[in-house]
Amino acid sequence: MDLARAATYNRSPTPAGTLVAFLLITGLLATGCWKSPDRPSASGEAQNSPSETREQQQVPDGAGRETASPSPDQSAKAGESLSAESIYQKARASLVVIRAQGPEGQWLGSGFLSKQGTVVTNEHVVSGASKIQVQSADTRDKYLETAHPVAEHPTADLAILRHSGEEGSTLPLGHFESVAVGQSVFVAGNPKGLEATFSKGMVSGIRSHDGATVLQITAPVSEGSSGGPVLNQAGEVIGVVFAVREGGQNLNFAVPVSRVRETLQDIR
Repeated sequence: MDLARAATYNRSPTPAGTLVAFLLITGLLATGCWKSPDRPSASGEAQNSPSETREQQQVPDGAGRETASPSPDQSAKAGESLSAESIYQKARASLVVIRAQGPEGQWLGSGFLSKQGTVVTNEHVVSGASKIQVQSADTRDKYLETAHPVAEHPTADLAILRHSGEEGSTLPLGHFESVAVGQSVFVAGNPKGLEATFSKGMVSGIRSHDGATVLQITAPVSEGSSGGPVLNQAGEVIGVVFAVREGGQNLNFAVPVSRVRETLQDIR
């Protein structure tokens, strides 16, 4: 599926890092003025596009064929609503801080444990990195291990990393067919390096461009949030934060869980 995108990325730089140049990706978002919450920009200015996204009229073929992936330590039955406090505890136990280093300098991003030993994040978070480290956002001294990509889906802005560190709790993948505009969602991430930040919002739109689907959400995200999970009320991942729309408020976007499943199948 062609995901057309013309986005500027501003990964969150570490204190030792510096702001760096624009990364333009052709794929999913040539539909407006989009910006990743993570990749640094030398100028700090967004790249504009006058075109608008169209609201999706129906869930694309194949989305309804998803099935949930239960977590080994999942305490609730699939689909059962949890309290916000319980969802936070599950998300925090799985969340990682991604520290990347390359010619641009150093920057931070977010990710979460899916299968044991693997981390889901955005491709733009690790793109161009010569060194990638993952660190538990739950207990910062729990592990800090070098990781490397084992599957990448640039057009969906997703990457799967493998690390050799201590195993942690994994998050289950939910059903995309159950996602509806108006439902509550939660986002976990490391905005501005503030580990394990948790926010609540709702699905405010399901957008489509040339058959590519993105979730629009109102849960706040900032630099460092890219790669963080978007969770439903059952604590299941339904998307991965990857972009914001500039010039508006809480116009944030996530890659649907269906693309996560596709990328996990490509692990080499």
